[in-house]
Order: sequence, then structure tokens, then C-alpha cells
Amino acid sequence: MTTTGIIAEYNPFHNGHALHIRETREQTGCDYVIAVMSPDFVQRGEPAVTDKYRRAKMALLEGADLVLELPVFCATGSAEYFAEGGVRILNSLGCVDYISFGCEHPDLELLWAITDIFSEEPPLYKSLLQERLAAGASWPTARAAALLAYVEQVSSHPDEDALLPPYGIDDLPNVLAGSNNILAIEYLKALRFCESTIEPVPIQRTAVSHSSTQFDQKLGFASGAAIREMIMTQPVTWRKSLSKFMPARAFDLLPENTRDDVFRVRSVLDRLLQYRLLSDPAYDAYFDVSPDLANRMEKLFPLYRGAGQFASLVRIKQYTEARIRRSLLHILLSITKEDGEAFRSGTYAPYIRILGFRRASTPLLHRIRETSHSPLITKLADAGTILSDDPQKLEWLKKDIFASHMYQMMRREADAPMRSEYERSPVII
Repeated sequence: MTTTGIIAEYNPFHNGHALHIRETREQTGCDYVIAVMSPDFVQRGEPAVTDKYRRAKMALLEGADLVLELPVFCATGSAEYFAEGGVRILNSLGCVDYISFGCEHPDLELLWAITDIFSEEPPLYKSLLQERLAAGASWPTARAAALLAYVEQVSSHPDEDALLPPYGIDDLPNVLAGSNNILAIEYLKALRFCESTIEPVPIQRTAVSHSSTQFDQKLGFASGAAIREMIMTQPVTWRKSLSKFMPARAFDLLPENTRDDVFRVRSVLDRLLQYRLLSDPAYDAYFDVSPDLANRMEKLFPLYRGAGQFASLVRIKQYTEARIRRSLLHILLSITKEDGEAFRSGTYAPYIRILGFRRASTPLLHRIRETSHSPLITKLADAGTILSDDPQKLEWLKKDIFASHMYQMMRREADAPMRSEYERSPVII
């Protein structure tokens, strides 16, 4: 039995995702594909365009055999947390052979070399990084600049013990500019941290880039960012326009009122966040919120008009807007620094929650129950018993439940009942 893992958001599931699963099967020859998927909130610090159960079903219909939930701590964290959370889940299963990920430069030797530098932080690199951070650069910008400077200096003064990419610095600017490459490096870092035997399989991203807003009309490819923008900006024609960029069965699962749902969720989120910022000004207790960022939020709070507007207002050179949006979401969801740091401890996931599976994957589920290093949760009602030996694990799970209930509350129409997580069962097809 050969098994491959994929870590994704599927927000929503589009043709590029379907192609990735097909190429994953072809390149690894696997019997099963496991998707570790973001829940109802995603890494950009935003609610997903549709709920996690619907997105899990899309993935199952289009080639995944099992969909597991990425805990909200990791799903709404930086690339490092996102990658480590997913890798820890796959590593915990005890039966995953490969992890497949798309990237702009699928040169594993080069990616591993960069990973070594980022992980081991040679003194020269660390010094260069601190210089750029002290000058006010954001973390991604400072890290990329420090790596380029480090490689250039080491290349000029060779040292047999120095960490150095195999091809010098020519390709590095392009590699570090690719958002999927950055995530690929974080996957490799996480594999190394977990001392995992899972083998990485980078797959060339040949269609539109991750953050592109362009559409490949001929081949039917568009990024998730472009699709979400289409939904928001084409009030009349978005469904007709979108149909060619999503597999038919996945597209059919996207509700007719998706656009209305997105606007409703964002509107409610704006108001709830304003209340949270007003009622609990101890912002620096929350995950991703530094003391200086907290001070800036408090100072500018009287100008708050909404989450997006406030993130743009608060943004300064040191902090990307995505970082600020994540910080605001952590305040809204009560995700503290203590929560986030404690969740990363160890090399295995504290629990694994199943969102959906194919009936044909029953042998895989049997295998996981035999090999998993972490508790497997199928029915949420059983979680209290399953996690009774460690109250902290149950508290972390409650954060996931709270986030899902928050999302359901925000997206429901007036007078419509909210669906409790305790009433939901995994999607089975």
C-alpha cells in the first residue's frame, strides 16, 4: 500500500488542484491520496469561500481518498506553521510514503540546500538576517535578502564547511520570488524537524501562479486568488465565468448564493472583530501580534471601518498585510501566543480529525488505525473520551470547534439555524 499526502486549502477546489492530484498519482504510483485541508478559515486571515465539508467533498469527488482537517492554529498561521501542521499530521499517520506539492522550481537539490541554510542558520546568515530585520524589512523580504547576501559572500570566499546551494546565486532570486517555492521549503523544513521518512515530491506548477489574478482561458486554469476575485467582482456572470475553471462536480457543489455568503460573512466578521478589539485591548497576548503591532492597533482603532481597511491602515514596512490579517483573525478566534507555541511542540499531531473519505479507502483507514501515533477522531462526540488522557489536546480541539461555529454563525442567513459541529459527520462518497 503506497500513500501520498497533499496539504492544501482548496478555496475553492479548481482545475489546478485536480491536475495536481492526477500528477501526484502518476509520479508516485500511489494507491491512496490523503489531503490535509484547511478548515473554515485560511492562511490569508480570511474565511473560506465555502465551508470545509463542502470543500472536502469536492476533493473526494476529484481524486482524494481521505480528507483530514488542518487545525485552525496552523491553517491561519504563517507558511511555517501551515506547513509544519500539515507535515506533522502526515507524519503522525505512520503510513505515508510521499508528500506532493506544487512549486515553480521543482529542483529538490536546490530546495534542500536552501532549507539547510534556513534551518541551521549559519552565523553569517543569521547576522545578515538580523541586520535586515533591524532596518525595518518584513520577515519574508529580510530572509530572502539575507540568503542572497549570504550565498554571494560565501561563494566569493569558499569554505568547505559552508552551506551553499549547488548552483550559486543565479536562480535564487526567481526561486525566492515563488510563493509555492517558499511553501515547498517550509515543507522540507518540517520534514527535517519531524525527522520524517516521508519522501518529498515537488511537482512543476506550469499553469498560472499561486497569487496571479490572470486566467488561462484556453486551458481552463486560474488561481484560487483569481477565482475568489471573480466571485466578488462579477455579481451577475461569476457562475458562468467560473464554470470552466473548476471540475464540473466541484463546481456543482458551489452554492448559487456563494457570493452572497461571502459578503455576509465578511460583513459580520467586520462587526465581530470591532467588538473584540474594543472589549479586549490586550492584543499582544494573541498569536502573531507583537507588542509594537499591538500598540499600533490600539492607536489606530478609532479609525476602524472593517477588517480589510484596518489591516491596510495598520500595515507598515515590517509587517505584510497578510500577517496583519492573520493577527486580527487570531484575536477574533481567541488564539493566543501560548496556544500557538504549545501546539507546535513534539513531532506528532495532538489529534487527527477526519473530514471525509471514500468508501473504497476503507483499507487505508484500517491501516491508519494500526499505525497512527496520534488519536484519530471520526465522531466529535467521542473526542472527550479519546482525548481524556490529555486535557490540553481537548482544549486545542475546542479552538477548532469554536472557529467552525464562528464561521457557521457568520454565514447563516437571518433566522436560519446554525449547524453544530457535534451534529456533523464526515463526508462519505
